[in-house]
Amino acid sequence: MAIGAGQIGLPTQGAVVTSANAIAAADAGNVSGDYCQLRGTIQPVDPQAPAITFAVNLPDAWNRKVIHFGGGGFDGVLIDGTEPVRFGPADKPTPLALGYATFGDDAGHQSSSITDVWGWWRACMALASGSSSSTSRRSS
Repeated sequence: MAIGAGQIGLPTQGAVVTSANAIAAADAGNVSGDYCQLRGTIQPVDPQAPAITFAVNLPDAWNRKVIHFGGGGFDGVLIDGTEPVRFGPADKPTPLALGYATFGDDAGHQSSSITDVWGWWRACMALASGSSSSTSRRSS
């Protein structure tokens, strides 16, 4: 399903929902109850930039609240929003199991290596801060 840029409300070239799957509470490995799992991509304004991959999970028993799972500086893989809250109580159900709609993304950066992910984040922070000590910044 295509979503036009005007429907998003932020500068993009639109989005595409690439899959929508019903996940049953009884499915193997599922601890979050019945929910609809959506996956897709958002096309950035800059056509040279990579697409942002996103995940949205809509619980059947929605509590009318939403939680965004961020990458914590380690974007590079899709944060899918089905996991427990990091550093939360070990015995607490996942937010999705508690009825929260959850979502996450990869911030438009795909990598299979934690080194690449951290290196990308470090380079961005160095550029944003104007640090001249970054090896990823070109000298003039």
